Amino acid sequence: NGVLFGFFYGDHCYTSSDCSTWTLRTLPSTQSWRDVAWTGTKYVVVGTASNACAVSVDAQSWVAGGSIGAGGAYSIAYGAGKLVVAYSTNFSYSSDHGATWTTSTFPTMTATGSYDNIVWTGTKFIVSSNGSGAIAYATSTTGDGYWPEVANTAVGGQVGDSTLHGQGGNLISDGNGTVVMMNYSYRFMSANHGTTWLCFNRFVASLQSKLAGNTTKAV
Repeated sequence: NGVLFGFFYGDHCYTSSDCSTWTLRTLPSTQSWRDVAWTGTKYVVVGTASNACAVSVDAQSWVAGGSIGAGGAYSIAYGAGKLVVAYSTNFSYSSDHGATWTTSTFPTMTATGSYDNIVWTGTKFIVSSNGSGAIAYATSTTGDGYWPEVANTAVGGQVGDSTLHGQGGNLISDGNGTVVMMNYSYRFMSANHGTTWLCFNRFVASLQSKLAGNTTKAV
């Protein structure tokens, strides 16, 4: 909604409209604030140190939201009329802009890592593992019930590197079908709401370009 946020541990955050000038905003509690979502009428931020969220209509004045039963959140997404957060083996959702939350356990989730990253693609929510689990991600069209897992399925990518590797990692989406998933060594991109993925391998030292006579400039 045209507002940039800077989060860290404390009882405040910073907001900006141009990434140049930042204004300090007071939040209702001290914790590691991590992410924000815009519902169309309210901003809702979440953190990991407690199970509370903060709510604002203008990104300036903040009040405490409802208790998130999942225990906290690293990321939050809004879609299908709901705010959704994922935390380890649990997820929570809110249909009233963060005032109240309903918590449930992911069904049949078998990843050993924590499902902490979430994004809305425009048609579905995607959560990805933040650990070393063998399952890459899970999806839901409503955010409040069934979350089918997607295992290490083949994707179109580089030769010898055509599967989703272990954890999914951080997610970002333009809300129109394009999704980028990042983990420690790999990058995955989907242009169709996470149905198929393109894999970008880790940096290979042999990939170099001759720039200004220097043969060791990395591409």
